Amino acid sequence: MVSSNGHEPTASSSGPRWPTATDAERRDWRRDLASQLGARYAPSRVSLDSYELRHPGQEETLARVRRLAEELPQACNVVIYGTPGTGKDFLLASLLYAATDAGLRCEWHRGADLFAAFRRHQRRSEEGLSPRSLFHVPVLAVSDPILPGADPEPWLLNDFFAVVDHRYRNGRPVWVTANADSEDELASKLTWQIWDRLRDGAVILPCFWPSHRGNF
Repeated sequence: MVSSNGHEPTASSSGPRWPTATDAERRDWRRDLASQLGARYAPSRVSLDSYELRHPGQEETLARVRRLAEELPQACNVVIYGTPGTGKDFLLASLLYAATDAGLRCEWHRGADLFAAFRRHQRRSEEGLSPRSLFHVPVLAVSDPILPGADPEPWLLNDFFAVVDHRYRNGRPVWVTANADSEDELASKLTWQIWDRLRDGAVILPCFWPSHRGNF
């Protein structure tokens, strides 16, 4: 099976090993990732070196993310959760750029947009997104699959489960940020089936300190 980046992965005990990417591929993937993340998380604005430490707990969290970056291209699931405005997506974006530099193609989606794309796919819109299209990207990142307000329709969570389950069975990591007060809330909102797969072997990083909104 050939991955969506055109490379054939090889199996290992820790998941697929991807062939060395060319410099041109890394540049293209970094450009595509920057387009997905938008101006707020442009490469010139986010990096682990520019993450501001203002409150207790941040230093340990940053150190754990740095360790993840050092281990790339080997990667596991990552869940960064906590209260709004604590820099979760800043850390995720920084880690995604590091993964791209390490030769992993990454794809990022905002949770609300992802579920909307699943909905359009169910309605057979050309602008829809099939869950199957997310099976093989080396690193899939989703920002806040827990939506504000009403919970998504169960069949949308079924689509997300299909993605998470396929990637779980094939050793491809999913990186998630979420506004949640606890792991129990993550399980309740995402369903236990999804959460059980996301947390298995994952690095789970709680972020509970005052909001930095306006500083990041």
